[in-house]
Amino acid sequence: MDLLRQTLAAERSPDLELCVQSLDQGKGLFDASDSVDCACDSEKLGVVRMYLQERFPDRGVREFHSQSTVRYGTAAIPRADHHVISLSEDRPCCAVLTPEFFEQPVDGLDERLRHWHLAGALVAEGTVIVGRNGLSPL
Repeated sequence: MDLLRQTLAAERSPDLELCVQSLDQGKGLFDASDSVDCACDSEKLGVVRMYLQERFPDRGVREFHSQSTVRYGTAAIPRADHHVISLSEDRPCCAVLTPEFFEQPVDGLDERLRHWHLAGALVAEGTVIVGRNGLSPL
């Protein structure tokens, strides 16, 4: 698998490193298919995709998985595997869906995304972590 490491120097989490990995072997990160073959809840992913496509109809949607690690000195400790939905453009926007996000019931999920203002947060922040209780910028 093609592995791309990106260290994101964010004021809020200076020790967080995202390792972005395309799930399509032999393809680059943004050459991957529009969706990935994974064990994430496809019904919930469909709700998120539809929400984003309604609000950003002219942007391409790509999906991949990222692994986050926490750095302690020189040691990198694996933290979690996240499903990422990326909107392509000059400045890509990414919604990082945590395992806790997938624990929510699908009923009312679209309404929660609206209440949290996911689309506005993506425009303002670029990368947003979507959890059980709302959003947080990276």
